[in-house]
Amino acid sequence: MALQHQTMSRSAQRAYDDQAPSEDGEALAERIDALIEQYRANPAKVAEADQWMSGTLSEGAYAGIESMFADIGDRIPPTGKILGSDLESLPQPVIDKIAAVAREASASRSVYLRDLAEAAANSESRFAPEAAA
Repeated sequence: MALQHQTMSRSAQRAYDDQAPSEDGEALAERIDALIEQYRANPAKVAEADQWMSGTLSEGAYAGIESMFADIGDRIPPTGKILGSDLESLPQPVIDKIAAVAREASASRSVYLRDLAEAAANSESRFAPEAAA
């Protein structure tokens, strides 16, 4: 249900953006890239992107998450306090799982940060002439 709403919202936004006048393509692309970098440093924007991407990773990624948490859990001492040295003994296959899932999650978050930045940049360029008038 959420995925359907999300897809419909993104499609509607893109259709609206296609109708609106836009600034020079290169300048707009630079503005979008700058916004993405600002958003990566903004915990609220990252959380917003994470909320949109929730549930969108591949089935293999979710299996990897469960598996790596189990592997990490095996190394947590009975006290429950984790020290860096407790995780230093992770075998390479576990580290590989973590890296693979992290890359997929990062790519997914990047898509949503770009969507947010494109919407903001298009909105700014659409209303900039009105503000100057």
